[in-house]
Amino acid sequence: MNTRLESYKLLDNVSQKQKQILKLLRKEGQLTAYQIANILGWKSNSTVPRVNELKFICAIEICETVLNYDTKRYNNVYRVINNHDERQRMLKNKYQSLSVIQEKLLIDLSYQQLFILTKELINKELKRVKKDINTLKRYIVF
Repeated sequence: MNTRLESYKLLDNVSQKQKQILKLLRKEGQLTAYQIANILGWKSNSTVPRVNELKFICAIEICETVLNYDTKRYNNVYRVINNHDERQRMLKNKYQSLSVIQEKLLIDLSYQQLFILTKELINKELKRVKKDINTLKRYIVF
């Protein structure tokens, strides 16, 4: 499998801001979300969600944690996952875990003696899990 080609196919399914982050990380190697925001001239509240989305779809991973001397907080350092097979393995594991959670939620929902609020909470979580599963399906090669 051509991992370079597969790596660039990932760009077809991500937003413009996510593409910019991926290109920057490919160029620079490893950066924190704070550094990404500064280099791209973005606010951190628009950068961190995009970084989290890329992490969720296994496009990037945390490679270390460092102290940010400006904020006095620890920040994760991210890098692109270039190995297509590794990314697919991670995506499939995440997909399987979410599928198990979905099954358990459906079983919980089938209990007749649940309070209305409990059913609402289960339905809300079920909706979130289904959304996450559908997101992962866009990136997994079955």
